[in-house]
Amino acid sequence: MIENFHTGLEKRFNSHQNPTQEQQNLLEAVRSVYDLHVFYTMETELSEFLEDGHLSPEQAAWVRQGFKNSLKAVRPNAVGFADCFGFTDSFLNSALGSWDGRAYERMAEMTEREPLNSEAMTDKNGVIWGYEEYLKPLIYGKAGPYKARNVHGDSKL
Repeated sequence: MIENFHTGLEKRFNSHQNPTQEQQNLLEAVRSVYDLHVFYTMETELSEFLEDGHLSPEQAAWVRQGFKNSLKAVRPNAVGFADCFGFTDSFLNSALGSWDGRAYERMAEMTEREPLNSEAMTDKNGVIWGYEEYLKPLIYGKAGPYKARNVHGDSKL
């Protein structure tokens, strides 16, 4: 798949004898996605490459650095890449990917509307239900031994 992507990209890039600046910019942007795909795939499967002896530990470090560099290269075009799919803000339902750039304001608004943050979910001190009973003992190492339950809710197995 990677080889086919590369061949198609290079074929497209080399098909113009005198590419315009717009064509060069577009192809460089697509090439950055190609690089990201290659390094992401390799980084995700890095243990396989190392175990099979296809890469040395030093080369694995190069893959990780290549992945980071390719993320930086894609970043200037990330909004354009996402927008080219034509998803609406309401479809995405994301505070971060909105058209107007109000990410932080939208995150605060979405947090305020989150049902877990409503007064119905908290006690008189504003602490969410279940914290005292479930989370606090875990945080402070007071949960005790694990007691498995069967599907009927009994603690006996």
